[in-house]
Amino acid sequence: MDPIEELKEKLAKHPELKFTSTRTSVTVAAPSGGFSVSLYASSEDYVVHFDGWHEHFNSTDQALECFAFAYSGECRLAITYRGRTSVKWVLEYLKEGRWQVDSEVGHFFIPFWLRPHVVYKQNPNLLSAA
Repeated sequence: MDPIEELKEKLAKHPELKFTSTRTSVTVAAPSGGFSVSLYASSEDYVVHFDGWHEHFNSTDQALECFAFAYSGECRLAITYRGRTSVKWVLEYLKEGRWQVDSEVGHFFIPFWLRPHVVYKQNPNLLSAA
């Protein structure tokens, strides 16, 4: 099955998640206290976005697993802001009751003169049982 269609079918079971889609993408709006999640499919790979964090995948299954991870209850983003500008996104996962760093994405050019502050965002646990 087409991964975009498969994802739309899973999301349809969760009316609390507002999403938009095209033939090659699905984007779920950020729930209160959470972050937006998108999947982009091309002929070469899949890209999953959690707000500003992103990862490329060659495998459909890995991309869909990553997308679902955003709603597992064991995933959060630590977003660093300088002023009102987001400059770094750190993906964290829960292991043995402690948050561990998985990977990070950031901008090269940042307003370094502004004090950094970190905001943690986490989506509700919805898709792990779907």
